[in-house]
Amino acid sequence: MATTTDSTDARGPGDLDPLGSTSVDNTERMCRIIAARAAVDASNAELRAAVHAAREAGDSCAMIAAALDTARGTSSLDEYPPTTS
Repeated sequence: MATTTDSTDARGPGDLDPLGSTSVDNTERMCRIIAARAAVDASNAELRAAVHAAREAGDSCAMIAAALDTARGTSSLDEYPPTTS
């Protein structure tokens, strides 16, 4: 398996080749990275759900921004658009 630094590499965790490494045994370290990435994804989903719930409950953008440790009206709050349900 060729090593690449291309950020568009579409290989996933199932494509890891522990024998293709120069390290004696990198499996544990690679599994740790994969688990950490999964935890980040889960945390991001929970954060989006929490912001959505706050908006649905009528909490102000200023209060939500304060909880996100950002300023109201900045692009970082735009990551959490209100729903139109």
